[in-house]
Amino acid sequence: MKIGIIANPNKSMVKSVFPELIQWLVQQHQEVWIAEENELPIERGLNSSFQVCAKFQDIVLRTEVILAMGGDGTLLKAAHIVGASELPILGINLGGLGFLTEVGVDEMYSALTKLIDSQYILETRMVLESSIGDDKFYGLNDIVITGIGGGRMLHLVVWVDGNYLSHFSSDGMIFSTPTGSTAYSLAALGPILHPATEAIVLNFICPHTLGARPIVVGADAIIEAKCENSDATVVIDGQDKVLVNKNKKIIVRRANYKVNLIKAGTRNFYELLRTKLKWGGGKER
Repeated sequence: MKIGIIANPNKSMVKSVFPELIQWLVQQHQEVWIAEENELPIERGLNSSFQVCAKFQDIVLRTEVILAMGGDGTLLKAAHIVGASELPILGINLGGLGFLTEVGVDEMYSALTKLIDSQYILETRMVLESSIGDDKFYGLNDIVITGIGGGRMLHLVVWVDGNYLSHFSSDGMIFSTPTGSTAYSLAALGPILHPATEAIVLNFICPHTLGARPIVVGADAIIEAKCENSDATVVIDGQDKVLVNKNKKIIVRRANYKVNLIKAGTRNFYELLRTKLKWGGGKER
């Protein structure tokens, strides 16, 4: 199997885990690819069997699967790199909460063994497309409209499928996929959706009226929004930021591709909720 690795070089655990992982994969006769662009802590002389290319996109062209090593932010980065190629991604959690990168270091090699033996499940995850003028951006978690700085309240106008929804005064707005419902939207008191749900969550950041509540619309809905009182910033998956001028429309809809996540661990979604959110103390009954 041709395996590409995208890791967060700033994670302290990467320095100890990464070289060992490379050796293990090579011993399993896997073809391993690393991008110089990633600046990972590996010396080429450690083992001449792994392959090096210049850019992340070179990995996408040369591999069959991607390992995303870090936190959820690393997996989101990998999803952006993979894009519409739909190359499957296995997330290995070297960070904290880790809803997406659910395979921990303690179960990494058992999960990789399942991957090599093709004993895994692929979960397809919905992606959002945001159109700003002629430019398009894609988010696995969310598209967020927020202020440029200084905590200025935004006056937002929102339409769904061409139907006027309302004017809203808030610090911003979150458009979330089911995957992203356990991320920023959850922190903003949004609903938790099962990843297989076909829907988009519209949520408000600190709305200036108690009547503004999260709204769940169909996955095929086309949502339009604009900020009437000032320029704003659109943030995609916490990765990319785009300045949007006052009264310029932002269009959000389902993208025409999905992200494939490899499920090689033993935990299901409900166990993740229980353990990550500490429901009932995070313990089994």
